[in-house]
Amino acid sequence: MTSHYTSNYTSNYTEKRNFNRLAINHEMTYILDGANIFDQEPDQGMCKNLSAYGVLFSSYKSIDPGTIVNINITPRRSLVVPLEARVEVLRTTKSKTGNSFEIAGIIKVMN
Repeated sequence: MTSHYTSNYTSNYTEKRNFNRLAINHEMTYILDGANIFDQEPDQGMCKNLSAYGVLFSSYKSIDPGTIVNINITPRRSLVVPLEARVEVLRTTKSKTGNSFEIAGIIKVMN
C-alpha cells in the first residue's frame, strides 16, 4: 500500500510503509531481554506509535541498536488485552528537547 499526500513540509511525499502507523501516545514498560525480571524493575517509556511490524517509543535511557527489549503496553481500560512483544531496536536518537531518546524497533514476536 502506498499513499500520497502533501503537507507544509514536503511537496510530494510518498509513504513507503506497508502498514500505517497508529499514534497511541500511551505509557509502557520495557525490560532488556535476558535481564532477570526478579532483580530488575521494568523501565518506563511512552509509546508514540505502533504499526503491524514496528514501534516507536521514548525513554530517558538510550538503548543500542540490535538490543532486544520486551515491551508491555497495558490499556487504561480492560476492554483490550495488553500488548506484550519482543522488539529489536533499529535506531535510537536524542529527542528534540534533549532530555529523552526516541527508540524505533521492529516487532519480532507478539505474545
